[in-house]
Amino acid sequence: MSQTNFLKTVVKVGKGFQITIPKEARELSGVKQGERLELVLLKVGCGWLMLLYPAGG
Repeated sequence: MSQTNFLKTVVKVGKGFQITIPKEARELSGVKQGERLELVLLKVGCGWLMLLYPAGG
């Protein structure tokens, strides 16, 4: 099973983070460019599952 890395870069900005994802992943997820997202990290086994969803949604 191949794993696609949708997350390109995470940059610390003030108290939050700026996350850059590729255009293809943005189109698949329906996230608009510049949209504020909430980030949830869940510990799964020996790795992490990252959930991104629109802020206030």
